[in-house]
This record gives sequence, structure tokens and C-alpha cells, in this order.
Amino acid sequence: MGGLVKGEDLGYYFSDRVLLSNEEANFSTEPDDTFCSFAAVGGNGVSLVQGNEEGDMETEGRPDMVLGVVNRYSVCKDTKSLRNLCCPAGIPEYWLVDARKTPLQLDILRWKRGGYSAAQCRQGWLRSNVFGRSFLLETQLDRLGHPQFFLRLGDAELF
Repeated sequence: MGGLVKGEDLGYYFSDRVLLSNEEANFSTEPDDTFCSFAAVGGNGVSLVQGNEEGDMETEGRPDMVLGVVNRYSVCKDTKSLRNLCCPAGIPEYWLVDARKTPLQLDILRWKRGGYSAAQCRQGWLRSNVFGRSFLLETQLDRLGHPQFFLRLGDAELF
């Protein structure tokens, strides 16, 4: 995902150790990943704040996308707590990857008044309105038999 954001010059993609705060929804948390478009940072309510220690960063406001990766230790945080924090903040997309399942399950949840609704899946592909593309999460075994995960990008025309 970071490669897409950087390669297409879409904005800022933060993976881990980035605090997300939203004053309107009265929360502060650390999602697994956060995406803030240049439009969001350049005047639509997102501020990037350098942390006290090197490498620390905080995003304040409403990013375009937040991602939670569910594992056996984070089920409640990612499926309920973080989702329930992001919704009143009006974060346009909440991506949820369930790493407890084989193959991994990807859900793209779109914000609407009253809650998130899941993006429709077509032959495994999910459309993101934020990125204007379709995505497919695949699992393949490497030569030693260990799973490797790939996020394939598709065109918006798939839908």
C-alpha cells in the first residue's frame, strides 16, 4: 500500500507507531496503518505533528483511511474499539485484515451516517473509493512453504 501511495504521489502512508487523534470524536489511538491524502493534509482538517522522539508522528483530524490487522490479541481492538472510534470521526474508509483466517480476509468498510458498510466483493476484488481502485489480497506459499501476502491492484473499471 505504501508503494502505491508513494508511487502515485497520493499523500502520506503511515505504518505502525503513528498516533491518530481526533478532537471532534474525542479519541487518540494507534491504528496499524493510516493514509492521509495531500488534500486532507493541505487544508481539509488533517495536521501532521512531529513527536517528541525521533520517528514519532501524530496525525490530528480525519485521515482518508485507517487499517486494522486482526490477530488473536487484537480482536476486540480492531473489530470493535477502533472501528467505533473511526466512525464518529467520519473517516471515509476503515480497512480490516483478519490475519486469523487462512487465507487472510480483507474488508473495506465505507463510512456513511450511522455506521460503516462493507464494500461489495466481486470475484475477490474490493473497490476503494478513497484510492479509486480495486484490491485483492492474495496468499501464496514461498519455496519453503511459508505464506506470503500480496495486495494486488486493479482498475476502477472492475466494478
